[in-house]
Amino acid sequence: MPTHGVTTIYDRIGDAFAWLCLTGVVVLTITALARPWRPTPATTSTAPDPSAA
Repeated sequence: MPTHGVTTIYDRIGDAFAWLCLTGVVVLTITALARPWRPTPATTSTAPDPSAA
């Protein structure tokens, strides 16, 4: 396997993919912390009211 004079994809883009992934994780983390999860409000039951009859 030659090690000198061979151009690979990694030689061309360097660590760009790793930095892109790291940036994505940071953005998603900040988004998750800025907009905390809130439970949806409970909905009322559709069962008929027994006192109405």
